[in-house]
Amino acid sequence: MERLTFLLAAFIYGIVLLRLAVVDVRTGYLPDRLVLPLGALGILLSAAGVLSPLAVSFAGAAFGGGLFYLVRCLSHGGMGGGDVKLAAAIGAWTGMPAVLPALFAAFFLGSLAALFLLCRGVRRRATLPFGPFLAAGGLLGLVSGERIVRFYCEVFL
Repeated sequence: MERLTFLLAAFIYGIVLLRLAVVDVRTGYLPDRLVLPLGALGILLSAAGVLSPLAVSFAGAAFGGGLFYLVRCLSHGGMGGGDVKLAAAIGAWTGMPAVLPALFAAFFLGSLAALFLLCRGVRRRATLPFGPFLAAGGLLGLVSGERIVRFYCEVFL
């Protein structure tokens, strides 16, 4: 029963992330009406024992949101507030430390896409919605984040 509950929750998470990615590509905006309930649901599911323990979920949300808030401040508006909130929501779902590979994957995929566009001659000031990369990383973090961290620690530490 617990596994079925997790799978149902993961399905909902994936559907909302997919919707957010599509909306961000179309509009360049991640709406609070989807992002905030996603984060709240992650916290509630953690409190209910479906996801990581509640403290781990809060730590993931604080780390994800905090890191992206720092990036937003340093980029002088290059990253939107919706990305910050989505990173916090992803952290609430994945928990700490699984949020680390989720956000790393998002940055890595976004960097590859930006590099591809630069090589294709797209001007440097063009905007690139980050929501789809966050969504992909968020799914990776929920499904395999803890295994990736464990593997990394075994190999490199």
